[in-house]
Amino acid sequence: DGKAFDSDCFQKLVFRIDQERDDMLVELFKNIDDSSIREINELKWRELEYCLNYTSWTAIAAKLDLKKEFANCK
Repeated sequence: DGKAFDSDCFQKLVFRIDQERDDMLVELFKNIDDSSIREINELKWRELEYCLNYTSWTAIAAKLDLKKEFANCK
């Protein structure tokens, strides 16, 4: 629609998304079983980072209405 993002709102939204991601990952690793940890330890960093980024964004998209959140920053 050509409107610029409000930088303060956008910064707060990005911080909120990062915090949601961190909270979900902490919760995930608090509840993970030993065999899953062993499998994770066998992954290379690049593979692990990809998995974490993909799954966390999927979870965030399911939890937050990102389209609405971004629209609120215009």
